[in-house]
Amino acid sequence: MKMPNYRLNLPDYSDRAIFEGLVNHLIHRDYTVMGGEVHIDIYDDRVELVSPGAMLDGTQIQDRDIYKVPSMRRNPVIADVFTQLDYMEKRGSGLRKMRELTEKLPNFLQGKEPQYQTEATSFYTTFYNLNWNENGRIPVEEVANRVNSTLKKYPVNEECSEEKFGENLR
Repeated sequence: MKMPNYRLNLPDYSDRAIFEGLVNHLIHRDYTVMGGEVHIDIYDDRVELVSPGAMLDGTQIQDRDIYKVPSMRRNPVIADVFTQLDYMEKRGSGLRKMRELTEKLPNFLQGKEPQYQTEATSFYTTFYNLNWNENGRIPVEEVANRVNSTLKKYPVNEECSEEKFGENLR
């Protein structure tokens, strides 16, 4: 959205978080399930990634603290290839990274964090559309007003910084 002095980007999703989710699903899926594949299901209010293979230790991800889930590589060769391609950084950081990338977006609201769920033989990651609510698409002006009111509470005063430190910076 074009504002008087700047452009305000209000993405529906963090593209990097979705990329991280795809990488996680490809690395950790259970390739022994014949006919199984990673699904990307796109809806108005969410994007769901589904892959065959539950948690290796038999626990349910929805019952775990994602900051304390140990990394277990089901497919170490694929993980090593993705590391060499620079598609993943380090072991065990994917779930946390998806959440943090989403929370950094200017239009993020509590409750819109990526959700993770395991069932008997599947792993689900759900990304919620940050510009959608139970009534449908949130008018862009409403989202922009909410984001701008937050920016007004925590302004960046570049002129003040330049006046105060300008001589030292030149």
